[in-house]
Amino acid sequence: MAFQKGLGAIRDAAKNSITMLKIKPNESAVVRILTPAEEIISVWEYTMEINSQWHTITALLKSEDPLQGSGLKPSFKSYLEVFDYTDKKVKILKASKTMGIQLLGLIEEYGDLTKRDFKIARRGEKMNTAYQFFARAPQAFTEKVERLDIEALIEYQTLTRNSIMNLMSGMDKVTDAPSGDAANSGNQSGSSKNTDDFPF
Repeated sequence: MAFQKGLGAIRDAAKNSITMLKIKPNESAVVRILTPAEEIISVWEYTMEINSQWHTITALLKSEDPLQGSGLKPSFKSYLEVFDYTDKKVKILKASKTMGIQLLGLIEEYGDLTKRDFKIARRGEKMNTAYQFFARAPQAFTEKVERLDIEALIEYQTLTRNSIMNLMSGMDKVTDAPSGDAANSGNQSGSSKNTDDFPF
């Protein structure tokens, strides 16, 4: 059996074992939020297409970030684990700032979001995308699940300054993903023809 050595192998395994929650235009998904509010991880990150492949890169401190001033804009994203009843898998819901504000409103209304299921409906597409949450009655969550390591995923996406500079130096074409809910929904600007590799 072939083996891999070093931390890079662990990071690759963590990345490859994680699935993002993707909802198609004008469709919905019923989920159970698994991440308590106090454990939600939020970051500023860049999403860009480099040589026809999508990359998500966690923004570094301004003084260290080689992408500052490049014209690319980082977006604020919050990571939550959800159980998708459609295929009974634990996935990552990557929430934009707009969706995060919705989640705050839901917490004010319902309290602990892990105590009930939610239907998430996606309306529209591309830059005209919006999400609605519909709360179900509280009930116990009985599914046996294996939790994901969100911190490992974000660590994987956090590159050193030199690694980012090396990545940028080898590119022919860069397309910046739009910020906000459209980026959260898996749509992008530019001329990309393959959305399957979009990282959320």
